Amino acid sequence: MSVNNRGAGGTAELNGRAAASDSPPAGGRSLVFRLIAAERLVRGLVLVIVGAILLTHQHTDWGAKVRRWAQDLGLDPSRHVVATVITRVHALGTHQILILGLVALGVGALESVEGVGLWLALRWAEYLTVIATSALIPFELWELARHPSALKLGGLVVSIAIIGYLVWALRRSHPRADAEAPTRPAPSQQGSQPGPGR
Repeated sequence: MSVNNRGAGGTAELNGRAAASDSPPAGGRSLVFRLIAAERLVRGLVLVIVGAILLTHQHTDWGAKVRRWAQDLGLDPSRHVVATVITRVHALGTHQILILGLVALGVGALESVEGVGLWLALRWAEYLTVIATSALIPFELWELARHPSALKLGGLVVSIAIIGYLVWALRRSHPRADAEAPTRPAPSQQGSQPGPGR
């Protein structure tokens, strides 16, 4: 029996070492998770602020405001890119501003929750971030195809990188079935053990 116990203990120890070697380093994993969490929190805060402003200023002439902001920043409102933005913003109606405000507020709240959960290293936040970010990929691709820009391309690359890292981290940190399964002696070993009367 002592030989079997030693063998079982050795097998469990080897399995534990193998599982530990497959998991990502705690320090590097923590740093990357903190960076992703900070990115989510900043984006979430910005979107919540934008959504709140849109919802409380639905009747504002945002086209005129954008034109004034462009002039304050030293941009020429007659340039193609700036003029296109001003025209599109000016064409927004009250109902469209309401929808944009609600969407910004909802997405901002979701990303804030993701950021807090990732900062606290909560497992459900990893799954939530993967699902929510993956759901937005088709929309980002559609927007990039309609109006290509370096900013949209960079955002898409960041989203794909975040999904890839989180999926990798979840797979690496998932406990192996063979490491958790109790080790049992083989049937042949059980049958070959001498009885008490022999």
